[in-house]
Amino acid sequence: MRTLLFTLCLLAPTPTFASEAKARLVADASLLEDELATTRWTMDLRDEKKRLEREVQLQHRIINAVATVERALRGCAASGPIATRGGGVQVVLQRELSDVEVDLIARILRIEDRLERDDWRFDNRDEKKALERERERLQKTLTRVALSLCGDGQVLLF
Repeated sequence: MRTLLFTLCLLAPTPTFASEAKARLVADASLLEDELATTRWTMDLRDEKKRLEREVQLQHRIINAVATVERALRGCAASGPIATRGGGVQVVLQRELSDVEVDLIARILRIEDRLERDDWRFDNRDEKKALERERERLQKTLTRVALSLCGDGQVLLF
């Protein structure tokens, strides 16, 4: 429960928490953690437990990356307080990550996780190269989507 609260704090930097994709990330992480905590693990299930632990770590890595990118979006020229001519302050709503962006970040990190952890040999190097090309394509797509919504030429890194 403590992890869930921490995760909600990370993903709620804006006044609204409207993104369905972010909520799905938190819910999936919570379900995986519950399954990990409530399952009676035996020696026969140790590989399954390791797989589940790895999935929980990856889910938290995705959540952290989403939070990092969303914090970077606060620097967009179209968000935050703006001084008016009369000396007042007009607050422009800060942009949240779209569900498309959240899904792109998740796909990129899943590919990176696979590239880091899988056993790459000579006979499957074509698959590795295809994954690397897919990761680059997704990163370019994420940058284009973010720039089209942000509009100030920032490069988003997580």
